[in-house]
Amino acid sequence: MDNLSMNIKSALLAAAILLFTYFYYSGKGGSFLSMGSAIVFWLLCGAALVLCTLMVRLVAHMAISGLIYPNAVSMVLLPFLCILLLFWLAYGTSSIPAFADFPGYSAILKGFFQSHLLYIAVVSVIIGGGLYFSLPKDIPAARSLFNANLLFALSMAGAFVLSVAGFYWAKKISQPALDPKYTAYKSLGEDVQYQGLEISLLLDAGPDYTASQPYYLEERGEFIISLHYASSNKNAPLFKVFKIDRQGKIADSLDAEELTVGSGSLIFDKGLIRPANSKNAYFWVFDGAKTLVQESRQDSKNKIAELQKDMAAIRLEHFHKTARLECGSGSKIQWNGTGYFQIFHHGDTARFRIDNLYAQNADGGCGARPVDYYPAKGLDFALLRLDEKTYYIVKPKKK
Repeated sequence: MDNLSMNIKSALLAAAILLFTYFYYSGKGGSFLSMGSAIVFWLLCGAALVLCTLMVRLVAHMAISGLIYPNAVSMVLLPFLCILLLFWLAYGTSSIPAFADFPGYSAILKGFFQSHLLYIAVVSVIIGGGLYFSLPKDIPAARSLFNANLLFALSMAGAFVLSVAGFYWAKKISQPALDPKYTAYKSLGEDVQYQGLEISLLLDAGPDYTASQPYYLEERGEFIISLHYASSNKNAPLFKVFKIDRQGKIADSLDAEELTVGSGSLIFDKGLIRPANSKNAYFWVFDGAKTLVQESRQDSKNKIAELQKDMAAIRLEHFHKTARLECGSGSKIQWNGTGYFQIFHHGDTARFRIDNLYAQNADGGCGARPVDYYPAKGLDFALLRLDEKTYYIVKPKKK
């Protein structure tokens, strides 16, 4: 086979590989070959084609020179192992984050194989198959060449295994092993039941709203919780109000849209629902009425108290690091991880965990996700608020 013919075939194989690369990775989020980068990709396509052609030509030259056993399996397997090792080394160097334990590393390995293994296999088949059908079939091959190729393949496989082990020890977070007792701690979303207590979901404000500190109507034994639109204002616009009865269940709710306020918004002010900058108010929290009246109609029976959190009732037992967290636009790095908590309620104890205990604040800094505990006089249950968004009921287990 002359050099011109080999160069042309190498260029065609390289073009096929580049096209497959583009269409394989273009749909993957976060890829440098995303559709938004198509213009840059095609500007670099010429240089990439030349480079890829040289690589394919090198493999072909090795096959013609008797360095690769003239067998379809060998021509596919050897490029596959080489590309796999190169991809893994690049991925491990640039993309593997710190992790806490082997299950975390297993998830990273699984993600790598899911994202790249099919691509590597197809490219290897394109290279090996293309060369096998393009090269002369009368290339002499000694048994020693087969043995040498087999040894090389085993060396590549061994290097891959060693690199997997190397990245495990290099990226694993240095900390004491997690005490087995903490594996029994459930997250709050799993309906925690521990000894004499249970913790169950009451309501979730969702990503667009915040849940207020609870109020308490002692005369009726009701909690009042209001949801607000995310806002930097002291009195954020009201979205919804809930009444929680003596059994810890949602007894009633009111959407702000149900009240007529024209084009303005409503605010929640110590139990009163009022239009912004108005003296009039809705007394729905106290009497269920949805009529706007003068605030002077409020009487002594409409007593409502803002509950205070009991910080002594919650204790962080242990913090186990799982990942690095960038704070302050990446200028500061701190550890994120899982917090293991105890909560004390009426002489009983419950234990739970919070994954990813730290999060970025609105100003870009990092802080622990707030966990607030609100007991109420005369009731056997209490409220637990997470992230100022989600409420849980803490109460004795049913016997």
